[in-house]
Amino acid sequence: MTRTGQTREEWIGAQREREDQAREALVAGVARLADRQGWADWLGLVTRLPHYSLSNQLLLVSQRADVSMVMSAAQWREVGRWPAKGSHALRIWAPSRRRTGGSGDEQRPAREADPGSGQAPRDERDRPRFVLVPVFDVAQTEGEPLPSAPDPVAPPPGQAPAGMWQALVDYATAAGFTVGVGDTGTADGVTNFATATITVAERGSELAQTLTLAHEIGHMALHGDPATRDPAGVHRGRAEVQAESVAYLVAHAYGLQEAAEWHFDYLAHWAARVGTDAGAVVAAEVRETAAGVLSAARPLLEHLAEACVGFPDPLREPAPPAPAVAVMAR
Repeated sequence: MTRTGQTREEWIGAQREREDQAREALVAGVARLADRQGWADWLGLVTRLPHYSLSNQLLLVSQRADVSMVMSAAQWREVGRWPAKGSHALRIWAPSRRRTGGSGDEQRPAREADPGSGQAPRDERDRPRFVLVPVFDVAQTEGEPLPSAPDPVAPPPGQAPAGMWQALVDYATAAGFTVGVGDTGTADGVTNFATATITVAERGSELAQTLTLAHEIGHMALHGDPATRDPAGVHRGRAEVQAESVAYLVAHAYGLQEAAEWHFDYLAHWAARVGTDAGAVVAAEVRETAAGVLSAARPLLEHLAEACVGFPDPLREPAPPAPAVAVMAR
C-alpha cells in the first residue's frame, strides 16, 4: 500500500491516467495556438512563464488560467512561503533521472527537454523519460511576501524606454551586425544577411523605430545561416510571425501595450495559412514557430534586463535584482 492508502497498481493506474490527461491538454493547447487569438493568448502566457517549455506553459494554463509563478512546495518553503491548506498541486513535465533502457538501477543526470518536441532520441537508452511532478502557483501559497524589483520608468508617448535603442544596437553588434537608420523603401526595416546589416526606416517615432529594430533582431537571430549570412529559407509567414512576436514580447515587458497592437497584422495571414493544413502539420508548424520565438526572445530580454533598460540611468547602474525563482523544468 502507498501512503495514500492505494495499492501500487492503483497508484500506477492513477499516474498513467494523469499523464494521458496531460497529453490531451497539450494537444488541445497546441491546436488553439493555430489562430490569431490563440497565439496572442500564448504570447501573454510567455510573459508570465518565460522560462518554461511550450508544453509546460500550455499544461499549466490548462490547469489554472491565471497561472503566473510556479515552484515546488520545497522551493516555496525556501523563500518563506508554503502551499495553502486545501490547495491542489498543478503538474508539469520533468525529465526523470532514470534511463528508459538498460539496467533498472542505471541513473543519469536529468536534463531539460520538452516531452512534446518530437525530437528523436539518439538511442533507446538515452531517451529521457518524463514524469509529472507537482508544483504550486504563487496564488496557491501563503507566507512571507515576495520581494519585488522596481518597475521601469514609463517613457513619454512616442519615445522608447531609456537605453532600449542602444541596448538593441549593442545586441545586434555583438552578433556581428551593423545597425543604421536610412531608406528602406516601403518596409519599416530590412535585415540584409549578405552584408550583415540591419536598416531601420527613417520615418516614424523613436518608439516605432526601436520596436522595428527588435523585430529585425528577431529575423537576425532566427532566419539566416550565421556561417554563410544567407537567408535560411524559412516560410515568409512563419518568419514574420516569429519576428513580430519577439518585438511584441519586448514591448510587453516594458508595458508598451499600445505599441504592441500592430504586431498582429501578420498573425492573421499566418493563422489562415496554417489552418488549411492537416492536424499533424498544424502541430508541427505551431511548435516550430513557437520554439523559434522562445529561443530568440529569451536571450534578448535577458540582455535588456542586464542593461537596466527603462531605468533612469540605463547601461550604468544595475537595477535591484528580482527574487530568484528556481525552475524545476522548462
